[in-house]
Amino acid sequence: VREMFEFSGRCKTGDIDRDIQKPNTDGIGMFHRISIGEYRERKKLGWNPFLIDVRSNNEFQQMKVSHTNLQVSHESVLSKIDEIPNNEDVILLCRSGMRSQTAAILLINAGLNAGNLYNLDGGILAWKKELPADIE
Repeated sequence: VREMFEFSGRCKTGDIDRDIQKPNTDGIGMFHRISIGEYRERKKLGWNPFLIDVRSNNEFQQMKVSHTNLQVSHESVLSKIDEIPNNEDVILLCRSGMRSQTAAILLINAGLNAGNLYNLDGGILAWKKELPADIE
């Protein structure tokens, strides 16, 4: 079994021997992950990403980042694709980071540049803990 999982450029499953495609590492096919600490450091250097909250309207009304650019539920994110810049960095956040991952995948599949998309690790819960002054 160990041999089957060790990468040698081939996948051995029983009597079948197939080529394995190496993962895409050019930044075009997959979004980035970013922690609040990394966000804070980049922000100090002048980084100003477009911020999308993909939680429900009710969740957003209860607690939000003060400088959110767009709020739309993760299921409806494609309905707002024309409002999302494709030529600048975009951070997606939800409660803890799972729905924003789904939203990122939907946006990539719809043609947005994955190299500009960032999923916020820990979501608004992490933001509230690390940068409470930004929370309304």
